[in-house]
Amino acid sequence: WIASVDQNILQSMLTKGANQQSRYQLAFTADDGTQAQVDLSVSRLPTIAEFDTFCLVATDLTEQKRVDAIVASEKLTQELLAASKKSNLELLSSIEERKRAEEEAKASEKKYREAVENASELIATMGMDRRFKMANPVTQKITGYSLEELNQLTYLDLVLPDHRERVQQHYLKQIV
Repeated sequence: WIASVDQNILQSMLTKGANQQSRYQLAFTADDGTQAQVDLSVSRLPTIAEFDTFCLVATDLTEQKRVDAIVASEKLTQELLAASKKSNLELLSSIEERKRAEEEAKASEKKYREAVENASELIATMGMDRRFKMANPVTQKITGYSLEELNQLTYLDLVLPDHRERVQQHYLKQIV
């Protein structure tokens, strides 16, 4: 009944059991070849006979191993659920934070646009191509160009010809 891989363990247990009780987990093999984990205890029985007599008690661990596997699986499931819940909460928090940031950005942009629209100074923005992208009403009033017309111009088109070189040099110093 003892699985071949555990036969040496049994022999060691019997030798050790002559002097003291021993206990190990090993595999029993049934007639059909299936194996079952058992907890085997070996004790020497006091006898008068010339032969050593041993008591072997085998406790089938199949059900305990199955329960242990279920408990481990449930523990892992609980850990995964907890990690998933934490991840979901972090994701929801991140989404809420992003929505808040987007709302703040929209509010800030609205205030900026209102400030630009209501400013009494000339305010315009240019892209990297040096063309106007935005101009407030004062800019359009001073230059006499609509935003669509300003979009066709570069900033140097609005500078008097005599001052263009100096303005260009100043501009290049500012962007470097």
